[in-house]
Formats: sequence, C-alpha cells, structure tokens
Amino acid sequence: MKKLTAVLTSLVLSATMMAGTATSASAAEKGLVRDSCIGTRIHHKPLVNGYGNTIGRVELWYSPRNGGQNCAMTYNYAKGKRFTGTFLVVDRDRNNISYDDGWYEHYAGGAYRNGTDGHCVRYGGFVMGPNRDSSKDDATWNSAFRWCG
Repeated sequence: MKKLTAVLTSLVLSATMMAGTATSASAAEKGLVRDSCIGTRIHHKPLVNGYGNTIGRVELWYSPRNGGQNCAMTYNYAKGKRFTGTFLVVDRDRNNISYDDGWYEHYAGGAYRNGTDGHCVRYGGFVMGPNRDSSKDDATWNSAFRWCG
C-alpha cells in the first residue's frame, strides 16, 4: 500500500510541479471523470515497465464540443486488477487536475476538461505491476504541456 500511495503522490506532485505550482497531492481535486473519451484520439504512448514489457498505454483525445474537450485514458494490459491511473491538466487552470485511479481490470479514465480550445494540456498515466515491493514492474509516463489548440 505504501508503494501505491507513493506512486500516486509522485504523479500528482509531478503534474502540479511541472505545471508551475506548489500544490500538495492532497489539494488536487479529482475533476471531471467519465467512462470513456469522445472525439478523436490525438496521441498515445505505450507504458513500458523496467523489464521492457509493454503493460499498458495512455491516450489523449480531443473533441470540439464544449469549447474544446480533452480527455485522458490509461489502459491496463495485465491480467486481473492492477492499480491504474490517468490525469489531465490544462495550462489555464494548473491547480485543478482531472484524474482517475483505482484497482481496475481494464482502464482508468476518462479524465477530461472542457474549454480547452486556445490552451495547452498535459496528460499521463501509470499501471502498477504485480510486485508491490518493486517498482521495476510498474510503468508510468506523463507529458509536458505539448498539445495546444
């Protein structure tokens, strides 16, 4: 359990620090989350663990609805439930991170934000491996504020 808390805290802190704020992990709000993303997938990245195995992928989606909507999903390829998470941050509101995490069998997300046209977003995700005492079988990835619309 300590490893899970450390990974989630690390991802949330990484997202907020790279966003240029000093927000603590406990201050991050879950934001907007639903079962799937809408629109078009505009980017994806495989999640590769320390052994070189692809154990999942993260995806970024865009829809022109609601002034532009970006959404992030993380897919888990492992058998059974794994602690899986995803997040999305918009540059105009860096203190509010939309995220979803938990013991999922297939995916986490979609974490989304509306009104993203004219702004940049960053996203990322993780899948925990089966060995709770080692991080080598985990995989994580997060972007910079690279996708701007």
